[in-house]
Amino acid sequence: RSTGYRMNTGLYYKAIGIFKDQAAVDAAPVYRVGGTPRPGDIIFADVDANDTIDARDRIRVNQNGDPTFTGGLTLAAQVKSFDFRVFFHAAFDAVQYFRTESGDIGNFTAEYAANRWTPDNPNAPGPRTFNRTDEYWVANANTYFLRDASFIRLKSVEIGYHVPGRMAARMGVHDLRLYASGYNLFLWDKFRILDPETRDSQGQYYPQQRVFNAGASVTF
Repeated sequence: RSTGYRMNTGLYYKAIGIFKDQAAVDAAPVYRVGGTPRPGDIIFADVDANDTIDARDRIRVNQNGDPTFTGGLTLAAQVKSFDFRVFFHAAFDAVQYFRTESGDIGNFTAEYAANRWTPDNPNAPGPRTFNRTDEYWVANANTYFLRDASFIRLKSVEIGYHVPGRMAARMGVHDLRLYASGYNLFLWDKFRILDPETRDSQGQYYPQQRVFNAGASVTF
C-alpha cells in the first residue's frame, strides 16, 4: 500500500532486456538482489542511477488483478420465428503475474521454451531456463512476468426458433421453442497462455469450460 496508488499494487524491478553475453554482464551495475548476473539473465533498470541494483530500484506498478473498467454488452433480435441473443463480457486495465515453477519441479511453457536465451540464440526475447527460484530474476518480482489481463469474451450465444402455432397446436401445446446455446465461446486477449480472469500465477487451476446446450421450452 502506498499513498497515491491503488490498493494491492506491487513493487517490481523494471525488466529492460536480457544479458546477451558476458560483455553485457561485465558492463552492468552491481547487483545486490541475491545473485550475480549471467548471460541469459533479465536486466533490471538502475532506476536511481547509482550503479547498483537493489531494493530502492523497484517501481510501483499502479495496476493489479482487479480491472479498472469492466462491462458487458447484450445484443438481442427477433426475426419472424427466430430469436437471437449474444452477451459479451469485457475487462480492461488489469495485470496478472505469471511465472510457473519450472526447472527441477514442473515444466516450462511452450512459449517460454521457444523464446528462451541460449548460447546459440543470444538475441532471444526471453531469459534462459532456470531452476525454480534459484535466480535473482525469478526470486525477485519484476515486470518481465507481468501480463496484460485485459480481455473481451464472447460469454454466451443463444439461437431460438418458435415452431409455428398450428404445428404446436397439433402437438397439444400452446408454444414450442427450440434453442441452441453456447457459453465461453471466444476470447480476445493478450495473455494467451492462461485465462485472464484467473488469479493463479502458476496456472494450477481448472479453466472456464466451453459449454454447448440444445433443448426445447414448452408452454401449455
